[in-house]
Amino acid sequence: MKIDMESARLVQYLFEKIISKRDVLIKMFFEKLFEFEPELKQQLNYDAKSSERYFSICHEIISNLGNNARLSFLLSVIIFDLNCLNLNESIYLSTGKAMLWSLTKTLGTNFNFESRKAWISIYLSIKQEIEIQREGKECLKI
Repeated sequence: MKIDMESARLVQYLFEKIISKRDVLIKMFFEKLFEFEPELKQQLNYDAKSSERYFSICHEIISNLGNNARLSFLLSVIIFDLNCLNLNESIYLSTGKAMLWSLTKTLGTNFNFESRKAWISIYLSIKQEIEIQREGKECLKI
């Protein structure tokens, strides 16, 4: 996966600033996401435990932006969820918009043009990798 490491370092730095505000960020993110995609709330069986799981996975992904092997494994977890949920393409746009909105609210003036550009760059790289890895994979119903 091609990651711009300058963007990665900025995203990692900013993510460390929001960890102490994680509960607020998670709540804002999911509220905005469900505003964009109301049917997703039921599909995700959303609750505090699941939102914490998603945040933990995001934290791991961001922490491992320079480690392609670990990053590939973490994305496979997300791909499994996505394939089982049978989500449409609009989820990527809604997730990105909800992410940017909640980061803007959480970070305030620290989320400037360069910060926003870095997050978008990383998000699009991860989205592209997920789309590549998802091709041909199906959900394993257990």
